[in-house]
Amino acid sequence: MTIALSILLHESRRYLGAIFALSLSGILILGQISLMSGIGGATTAIVDRSRADLIALPAGDRSFAGGVQPDRNLPLLFMHPNVRQVQDLDGKSTLMATVAGSASRAQEQVYVVGIDLESNSLTLPGDFPESARSALLQPRTVVIDRSLLSRMGIQTGDRLTLNGRLVELAGTVSTYPSVLRPVAFVSRDTLRLLDLNAPAHYVGTLLIGLHDPASAERTSAELNEIAQGSFHAYPREQLAHINRRSFMTKQVIGLTLGFSALLGLGIGLGVTSQSMRSALLSEIRPFAALRALGVPMSALRQIVFELALWMLGISCVAMIVCVHLLAWAADSYAVPFDFSWQAAIIVMAMLLGVAMLAGLSALRVLKQAQPMDLLR
Repeated sequence: MTIALSILLHESRRYLGAIFALSLSGILILGQISLMSGIGGATTAIVDRSRADLIALPAGDRSFAGGVQPDRNLPLLFMHPNVRQVQDLDGKSTLMATVAGSASRAQEQVYVVGIDLESNSLTLPGDFPESARSALLQPRTVVIDRSLLSRMGIQTGDRLTLNGRLVELAGTVSTYPSVLRPVAFVSRDTLRLLDLNAPAHYVGTLLIGLHDPASAERTSAELNEIAQGSFHAYPREQLAHINRRSFMTKQVIGLTLGFSALLGLGIGLGVTSQSMRSALLSEIRPFAALRALGVPMSALRQIVFELALWMLGISCVAMIVCVHLLAWAADSYAVPFDFSWQAAIIVMAMLLGVAMLAGLSALRVLKQAQPMDLLR
């Protein structure tokens, strides 16, 4: 057992403040990133989870926004020999409301998307349950995420209005919660009955199935050359990453995340450095004895930095556990929450910097101390 670890174990109460501060900073930053990433992913989940290999967006769109494009783009796609199937994801935002005489009066702005109900359809999400697909076979029916039930005070079987037209809530799904733009699924025929389909000679986002999905990147590049700017094709995984990055870098979201990160790091640095300084001051005599015995300052510096690293390790474990508990709680209340190890590693790197700066601040206690004065 090293000296740093023995100090931490025997004087754990003195370092709890620093460990708590580091953990809280990490939870604040990583929790905020996971929440924002989950919200951003929920708004584009209908294309991120589609069965398509490529997604073709309208010209000018660099992330999924539900725009339309001329239907003359369809023949351009079939010019490539690797293209097997093309379907358009049609939809539009509108108001969903309860009907007069319902137990509660509520309304919600939703994005209504029309899906083809064949089992091999590209517009049918890969995680769409069979019960929900079967429910949409009936005309004028709609399926929504279960998180909307409590928000609107409705239940399966209730009648609603979409775009002023009467529909029946035929079922729910549990993997499309959204606080910004909830999704309402209808069949393509129902979408036309609701007058929410794209205008004549226009189609929505194009979903493309390939004969060889492994060559998706090469095919997308070749299709973009064929398109000459009339549309832009992306591999599905690449577009999912672009959609989330686009959401996370929006001005308000970026400022919020930046402020939260600075606040969390500032709190962590202040409390951690102060806790380490106080703990070292209380144990200054053993360090002074080591200096009086001729132990070089570099060895004492190594002990302090190792102590900071041990605290960082404990804090990171506590952070991961707490964020997973937050993810479980968010899932229980149908709140989108997307934990990723990539974000966790970035936050750990930030906390490493905080721990090292706190260790440098604590070193001043030893540097400014004289062995003879401390041993009195």
